[in-house]
Order: sequence, then C-alpha cells, then structure tokens
Amino acid sequence: MPNIETITVYLLKESVESASDALRPSADTYSQHTVRAGETVGTVFVAEFDDKEPVWVRLLNPVTQPPVADHTSSTGALLVISAAGRWFALTFGHGRHLLDPQVYVRRFGLRVALNAADPTRLRGAQARSFNDYALHTNRQVSRLSGVEALELDLERDLVTSVSGAILDTSLGKRVEGRDSVTLTAELDVEGFAAACARLLTESERTTYQRHYPWIDRVEELTDADEIEGLELAAANALGELRFAEFDLFPPELVPEEIVQFRLYPGQGGLVVRL
Repeated sequence: MPNIETITVYLLKESVESASDALRPSADTYSQHTVRAGETVGTVFVAEFDDKEPVWVRLLNPVTQPPVADHTSSTGALLVISAAGRWFALTFGHGRHLLDPQVYVRRFGLRVALNAADPTRLRGAQARSFNDYALHTNRQVSRLSGVEALELDLERDLVTSVSGAILDTSLGKRVEGRDSVTLTAELDVEGFAAACARLLTESERTTYQRHYPWIDRVEELTDADEIEGLELAAANALGELRFAEFDLFPPELVPEEIVQFRLYPGQGGLVVRL
C-alpha cells in the first residue's frame, strides 16, 4: 500500500509542448533525468541553489571563538509529466524556482480545492479585500468547519486559497489550492499521472457554484495580455510619480522585513524597493 504523501501540482498551459517548456528562462544549471510514473514517462530537472551564509552566522561570528563557519545550500526538483492530454509540473523542495511563472494556469488549485473539499470540513482560506488599502488575510479554524466559520466578507473578498478535507476520499485526504494544488493522499510515483488526471477533472467541475455562489463576484485577472498591459501602465505611472493612480502591494503574505519585490511586465522587469 502506498504511503501518505503530499505533492504540489501545477497545471501547465495548453501552449506547453514539451517538458523543457516548463523551465524558467534563467534556469541554466540543472541536471535532467527520466522517470517512469506508471504508464507515463516524465522528466525531472534538479538544481542546487545558491550556497550562502545564514544570517545568524554573520550575527554571531564577531563575538564567537572559534568563529562559526557554516553555509547552507538548497536543492529543488521539478517533475514534468503528461496526463489526460495536458502537461503538469510537480515541485519538490525549492523546485518551484525552476518553474517558469508564465507557463502555468492561475487559480487551477483554487478551483480544484473548491470542488474537491468537503464544504462542511474546511480548514482555512486566504483572501484579499480592497478598500482604501489592500488587506491580505489568512484565516484558519481550530477544527474543520463550514465556510461561515472563516468569516469571509462575501461581497468584497477575493478568495485566493482554500484548504480542507476531501469529500471523495478516493482522491485523497486533504487538499489546499491556489495556483497550484497541494494534495495529501496515498501516493507513489506510479500514481502521479492518475492523480493529475483526477485533479484536472476536479478543476473543470462547477460543483463549487452550489456551495459558494458568491465566489466569482470578485475574480483575479488571469489573462496574460491584460496583466501585461496593466503592469506596464502601473510602471509608467510610477515612473511619472503619479502615485495616486494605483495601489502596489505584494501578491501574498510576506515578512515585515521585506525591502523589495519584483514585477515582470512582458520580458522586462521592475524592482520596487519599500
């Protein structure tokens, strides 16, 4: 019997034609391996990321005898497989940094979670609301409950993530979804393709509309051309110091000590320092 495993799955856009299309353009140092996932042959890309000195070492070294010498390195893997006529990417460790953010379908995971999770056994949700300022909230209840326990503002909140127990246990035990799906289930590598096919089916259902009829009142823009146009407009307004025309904030919860983040309008880039 397979062990209980947790995997993170992205659905790639229909324009993706090969496993290498999933790679970030800047990913130039990696090893490539073939893996058999049941009847599907996938490709694993593995990379080691920057070797760096931890912050605590720099803090303690001046007052430590003998000096502390320690560096950390991180490794990530990106598994790209095909199932049900589509390409999927599974990330392990820091493998998400190998994945090109332009090639996966946004809100795929959220749609899966809304359809697959038992609406009476939700664990948490993330949401953004927009008034005079943007408010990003992360809500988690102490026991599995219905959506009312999360106290979402059904008129104004843009729900970006949902987690809970899965209604049909043949799919798995727990699910959390945003752009990607985090699935906890009895799994082994041979079952990855079948699991991806099931997740695709869940994403295409409209069952969620019965349980959350308000969920589509506020939707996140996902069309790449429209996003690029708005990013360029925001960059122009920033360059001309027209600050009142837009509100700029990170797309997810971040530590308070953040000092900069990046936007990528088109093929260019914009670094915002806070």
